[in-house]
Amino acid sequence: MKIETTLYIKQYHLKLLVAASCVTGRSKETIISSLMIRLSKEHNAYSRMWERVQYQKREKNAEYHRLHVCLKPGEYEMLLDLRKVFKKSVSLLVAHAIDEYLDEIVNAINKAPDNYPVINYAMNRMIIDNVINWILSWGVTAELLSHPIYCTT
Repeated sequence: MKIETTLYIKQYHLKLLVAASCVTGRSKETIISSLMIRLSKEHNAYSRMWERVQYQKREKNAEYHRLHVCLKPGEYEMLLDLRKVFKKSVSLLVAHAIDEYLDEIVNAINKAPDNYPVINYAMNRMIIDNVINWILSWGVTAELLSHPIYCTT
């Protein structure tokens, strides 16, 4: 099952995304997924609390495009998490990731063409003293899954 969503990005970013897709032979969704995995590694720099979500600034002469994408459930959830944690719209996060990491992602794909992005994603709810705690995990390893926090019955 895939989840459909829409991004609103500048034509400039769309052209870069299409070019990366052509060069690597990967879908735009796969490129976006790789970009979001890369962006998530910068959590210390971009995490925000107690702020409103920031959206893209409208540029008077910029052309925008609605990009419809179909994502795996884990990819979609990660995008929502990044929006919540980084306090930026998904479209702004994708635009930022294209600007910052697209060349790196294209080079990584070209060096290891059989390597598809894998989002090991887990979400767990724990109730401790009637307080609901949500644990969002980006990049779950087998060792982490054996941790007592994930072993709920």
